[in-house]
Amino acid sequence: MSAPAPPLPHAHLSLAGFLNHFAYFGGIKPSEDASDQCPTLLSDLAAMASPENWGAQLCVLKSYLEQTFKRVLQQHRLAYSADFQHACFNTGLYDKHYRFIFMYFVANSRYDPKNTRHKGFVPPFFYKRFYQPYDLRKLGVFQDLPDPVHYFDDPYELLFDRRVALEIKLDHILDDQVQLQRLTDASPTMNAASPSMQRTLLKDAVENAKVKCQCNIRTLVPQFFRDKNNPDGALQLLMPIEIDGRVCVVMPIQKHPKITGTTPPPTDHMQWYYSGSTVLSMGMAFQNARLLFKIESEWLKPM
Repeated sequence: MSAPAPPLPHAHLSLAGFLNHFAYFGGIKPSEDASDQCPTLLSDLAAMASPENWGAQLCVLKSYLEQTFKRVLQQHRLAYSADFQHACFNTGLYDKHYRFIFMYFVANSRYDPKNTRHKGFVPPFFYKRFYQPYDLRKLGVFQDLPDPVHYFDDPYELLFDRRVALEIKLDHILDDQVQLQRLTDASPTMNAASPSMQRTLLKDAVENAKVKCQCNIRTLVPQFFRDKNNPDGALQLLMPIEIDGRVCVVMPIQKHPKITGTTPPPTDHMQWYYSGSTVLSMGMAFQNARLLFKIESEWLKPM
């Protein structure tokens, strides 16, 4: 029997679509949302995992699971049994005893590898449950259990280098209606200000943020971010922007070589610069950052 390798998801699919095209969740269709159709899925995982703030209706956990599975596919970290009737992956989450939690699937006998059409498509597996390593090994179907996905090779990338120049594109933020809306939604002062005053407020807030980050590099929280222009994703650092006496939005900054196409040594600060040209809501930033670590920041909270 040949391996029922996970089908390559269509480019138009949402992140949830990657997971739903691999397995049935309570008999749902591939176009539906697994966490909606299998209501205990997220609560079961949250109950098994070490306690943390997963946001309203476990929205952060939902995002974490979907994006982690996409990374699992990218890094080929799905494990199959010898007869390809079982599959699992490492969620990267721990229980209270620091044991990894695995998501476990069994083969779907109705799966037809020749049917790649979206309509009538049948996923190759069924979701069964979450397992801890000892209980999963007791099934006797996996030779080895997979490692969790990884997002960086050099831990130095997670730290803010205060020697590296920081360039912020204020006009790019203020001229973009989506970015401006995030600012005005989060700050009554920004919402009531004129365009020129909005620029002054944001400029002052960014300068204050720079000083705070220079004083304490641990203020910045690393995040993993992907979009249509960068489907593989990239590491960024999240800088808190305070207006109205509180953090209202978050500015991602990313490190770039000064000479395009080169890769200078990470510690050669003269050859690099940080750039920031967008703002995120607190909720968006928290979801992106949670992919890397359990968040213990004083200022970054789920909304």
